[in-house]
Amino acid sequence: MSQQYRAGDSLEDFCRVCRTDRMHTVIAADAAGGPLRVACGYCGSEHQYRGGPRIAVDGLDGQPRTAST
Repeated sequence: MSQQYRAGDSLEDFCRVCRTDRMHTVIAADAAGGPLRVACGYCGSEHQYRGGPRIAVDGLDGQPRTAST
């Protein structure tokens, strides 16, 4: 992980309640700066950090695609 996070920082993560990628606020981070717990900025749900966004954007045409393709 190249960036270190602290409580209050923002990052993008998958929200299970919203079922899409949303901006989240870091609630807790480990000693190395890895996010542990986050809160969704849209619906307010709190959950463990899930590893980042799941929907990738193709740089050629700007259209969303699934990360598996």
